[in-house]
Amino acid sequence: MSISPVFGYSAFVTQPLENTSRGWGRVNWGAARERVQNIYPQTRSTRFGSLEIPGSGPTGNYDIVFDFDADARLKSVEMAFHGVPSDTGFLELKQWLSDQFGSSTVSGAWQYTWSRGQTEIILARSQHLTVTYRKAANPPA
Repeated sequence: MSISPVFGYSAFVTQPLENTSRGWGRVNWGAARERVQNIYPQTRSTRFGSLEIPGSGPTGNYDIVFDFDADARLKSVEMAFHGVPSDTGFLELKQWLSDQFGSSTVSGAWQYTWSRGQTEIILARSQHLTVTYRKAANPPA
């Protein structure tokens, strides 16, 4: 079973990885909320102050949420997949992320973390599958 058909994980194949060390997609960590809205005009505001692109991907099977700090600066981007992931799908996505970012650390049951430059990438599985890209707490100098 390949990653592509499983919950549409093909999003990660097309995700621009060249910026992953300092941000996500076309925005860097610390970008102003307005800049994120200009770059991703399809976002909508949530009641918690985040910006969301609902129903992303070829089949609309995940949401992208941009979260901001108290100064309205980008601190994380989460891809939240709809539905309950299979063990196989989770492990295939973990392998794909390992192929892209190297070895991971186990940070909880069904949770793995990779570091790349100023970014931490967290794969987590509970009732849903999420991949969170966030500014590292202690980025390298």
